[in-house]
Parts: sequence; structure tokens; C-alpha cells
Amino acid sequence: MVFSNPMSSRLAWVLMWMCCASSAWACKHPVGAEPDDAQNIARADAVFVAHIIRLEEVRADAGAQVALLATYDVIETIKGAMAGSNTIATSYSSCDTLLMPGMDYVVFAARDGDGRLTALGASEGTRHHDPRMDDGAYLLTIKRLVTDKALSSP
Repeated sequence: MVFSNPMSSRLAWVLMWMCCASSAWACKHPVGAEPDDAQNIARADAVFVAHIIRLEEVRADAGAQVALLATYDVIETIKGAMAGSNTIATSYSSCDTLLMPGMDYVVFAARDGDGRLTALGASEGTRHHDPRMDDGAYLLTIKRLVTDKALSSP
């Protein structure tokens, strides 16, 4: 299944959120042990703002769990090199941020042994990005933390 129509993507996102919002709380870290933004940045190999173009279901074989591959355009790179394919793996897990076509995200990603990116979950920084909603405050915080870390590194 491929999602590429922004309107149907938004509808699918709203329906998934309504159905799964309560189960997402199960993925949170124990109270008091939630990673902060600085810890999330340190763990991520790449942090960037992306516009999701397409979302495609992929399976390694007939019995495998469904994975998702999102195709994106980089709007802005905040941390890490963004060379190579503009695809990122994610899933339908309630722990992950569902990357919907037509929407923008601040993405925290880890690289596997082959250099492929996997989006880190909602509690690990990845979230929907709409500067009209929070005046871009989250993105500004992330940029400041990355800059501060770079300035304090030897």
C-alpha cells in the first residue's frame, strides 16, 4: 500500500491517532526517566527537517512484519550528513511517529550497519513539524542544543 495523497494521508493520520493514542503511552519511558532533547540529539546519527512525499509498506517475505519506508525531501539538515537515498524506515508501532505524506517532521534517525536510516520514536525526538502551531519553538530548541554541543566539543 502506498500513501501519497496529502488529504487521504491526513485522514489516515487522524484515524490512526484516534485509534492508537492511548496505546502510545505504553511506549514512554518510566516516569522520571524520559530522555531529554540533549540525550536524543546525542543518540541520533542524523537530525533533520523532512517533507514526507510517499509512504510504502514493505515486507522482507510473506510472513515478515510490515515495515514502512518513507520517501522524503530534506528541508533542513541539523545534525549529520544526509548523503544517499532519501528514504527512511519506520513502522506502524505505537512507539513510532507515523510519517505521513504531505506533512513535515523533525526527524531523529539512527543509521544501521549498511548506513540506512531508521526514524527514532516519538519519545526519542521525532515529531510532526508545523511552525504555525508552536512558532517553530521545538526546532529552535533542537538547533540551539546542537550548536551548543558543537561549541562545547573539543
